[in-house]
Amino acid sequence: MKVIKELLPEQKIPERKNYYLLPGMTPADFKETLDNYEIAVLKYNTSIEKPNKKIANYNKNYKNLDDKDQAEAERLEKLFKDVKNITAYNKKVEQTNKLYSKHILKKHKYQKIKYASQRIFVEILKHQARTINNQNRQNIKLGITTRIEKSAVITMKLWNSKIADKLQICNKTVYNHIRRLLSAGILTNYKFNGTNKGFTIAINPKLLKISDLANITRQNTENQFFKTAQKKNLPHNIIVQQEHYKKNKKNSNVKDNANKVLPKQQLNDYPPKSDKTRTTTGTHQASNGNDVKPEHQTAGENLNKFQKRSKLLYIRVLQYVILAKKLAEGFFNDYKPIRNTILKQEVLYGILSREQFRDLMIQELIKTAAKLWKDWKFGNIYEGEWIKTYKILQSNYFFTNNGNIPNKDTMLKMLIDYKYRLKVANDYKRIKPEWNPTNPSNYFNPHLKTSGFAGTKKFLTKKRQKQKLQQKQQSELKRQAYKTEMQNQLWKRIEYRIKKHWDGKMTATELQNWLHYNAPEVTASQIREFVSRIAKTYKKQ
Repeated sequence: MKVIKELLPEQKIPERKNYYLLPGMTPADFKETLDNYEIAVLKYNTSIEKPNKKIANYNKNYKNLDDKDQAEAERLEKLFKDVKNITAYNKKVEQTNKLYSKHILKKHKYQKIKYASQRIFVEILKHQARTINNQNRQNIKLGITTRIEKSAVITMKLWNSKIADKLQICNKTVYNHIRRLLSAGILTNYKFNGTNKGFTIAINPKLLKISDLANITRQNTENQFFKTAQKKNLPHNIIVQQEHYKKNKKNSNVKDNANKVLPKQQLNDYPPKSDKTRTTTGTHQASNGNDVKPEHQTAGENLNKFQKRSKLLYIRVLQYVILAKKLAEGFFNDYKPIRNTILKQEVLYGILSREQFRDLMIQELIKTAAKLWKDWKFGNIYEGEWIKTYKILQSNYFFTNNGNIPNKDTMLKMLIDYKYRLKVANDYKRIKPEWNPTNPSNYFNPHLKTSGFAGTKKFLTKKRQKQKLQQKQQSELKRQAYKTEMQNQLWKRIEYRIKKHWDGKMTATELQNWLHYNAPEVTASQIREFVSRIAKTYKKQ
């Protein structure tokens, strides 16, 4: 009698794939991934030494090239610029050198991965944990299953600038470290998506440690499916019944005219929160004053508000004869200037043109300067003198070097600087009441560089130098604090590795190699003192 196996046709039983029902990263996973990274870096740095010696021996045959060969070598380097893998680049170098029958190109050495690359890897690992959590949250909202294969490569989208801003380094440095990690096989699946679209990358699945959060939280998410009951009635899903305007007007028996709703407003309003506010047409009327208005309506109201403010600002601009008359009468001797915040809002959202804004700036300058000639020992200043001063300001101030009218933002910065210089002059007059400035036209004359308003420029430069010095001191304090923090973290990491060696989880050679690559600035005497200090507490434990 034949065996059953011989009678049945041979069929390959499909292997059951292992899945994470709810993938995620716990703190223990994060720590284990970092340990795997350090072991992989140690293996890579030790495995590089022999190939680098061979590459150095190969490059010894390279000689200085003449001009033709040098130009040809530069052309070939540009051709091989896209080859980012060092092994592939060295193979192409060998092929080209055989074709030219001389060493026209040098081989590239494999670069060791240092501690700075670990900071980049930590940021990428944080982003990996966030992407997994966000993907789970999104899939649960949509009713899609969250499970993934254990052997699947989990890609993520990144930008060099995001890592560079956090670590306060340049984008090129981040790119160079990522290239080294790619060459070591720690990062994989690199794909450049475009200048403003970032790149996709993945951590090697052999190094990445992920747990199944479904086992931890005891949630069964494997049998998730899309439920239509989870759909929500969003504003764009509600059907609005169209009606004729005249017909709607005849049938409307609303007594209160304030509660009438026009057809345009019906389409613009949001759907009601309850059925009580619904009308027969499927739209709603604003029952409460606290109802949220649509975004385009609030934008229109804000635009009207800034337009009114711009008109109110331009009302302050007087005809120059009237301005001179009021200045002569002492109307602006105790003038309070417009706040910089209001002027900034005009710069950002206002409707005044550059010429109108410049007229406003000139009159603000001359009004704030009127305090200097209050109680002047030579008597009152006449209207003709103020007219002459106004014309000097109009022809010499608030211009670019080319003689053009600058942007509103630049003019506001100029006014702030001019106000500071006038404040210095007013403070000096308060300290020394016997000091009196010259007449306004000579005071604002830009050709008199040693006296008058032009002489106050040195105080502005001193202020800027002082601000730069303060910023430098603050950045130095931050740098020192960061340096001490990194040193403390380094000693904590050294302590963790030493205790790992004492527990038998790390060999002496691995510890020595780790110290050689990750703590090269630490001397042997410092490590001996540190070990003797730790050993006492370790024995007590």
